[in-house]
Amino acid sequence: MSQPDFLYELFEDFMDDPTNQDFSMDNGLVCRWMTGQAKISPKISAYYSKSSNQEKLAHTIHQNLLPLMSDCNMVIQDIYTLFIQDDSISDAKKKNLTPLYKPASSRLLFLAKLISFGMERQFIKRNTKNQKLLAGGALSPIVLDYIMDSEVPKPCRH
Repeated sequence: MSQPDFLYELFEDFMDDPTNQDFSMDNGLVCRWMTGQAKISPKISAYYSKSSNQEKLAHTIHQNLLPLMSDCNMVIQDIYTLFIQDDSISDAKKKNLTPLYKPASSRLLFLAKLISFGMERQFIKRNTKNQKLLAGGALSPIVLDYIMDSEVPKPCRH
């Protein structure tokens, strides 16, 4: 599945809304969103900032994305671990979202609210080497294990 197709599946409710019929996701823009080089469209983040649309997002995740995963519970658990260990997220926000993770019945709503929260946060452009973010304390070392670098190793001259 391509990145634009993935986002079409994830943001299906946004794309199906009649007010967003003129919105399109070109491959270059989506690639920049996925690599952290550009902030996701404010139209998308504004749409999912509403609680009712977050519930729609949870339903869409259940319907469109969970069937694609071999172990969706492990994915949600790993996302929860990253969320809890992220020092840049306030304790108040963690206390607000954590109760949604505990019962299995509301984990998808937790995930939807977390995605919405992530889209609304201040955007920090990703440095391809991650050194500036690490030095500034804006990127957790735990996250580095999950970020894949796109650079190919240089050949050995010896």
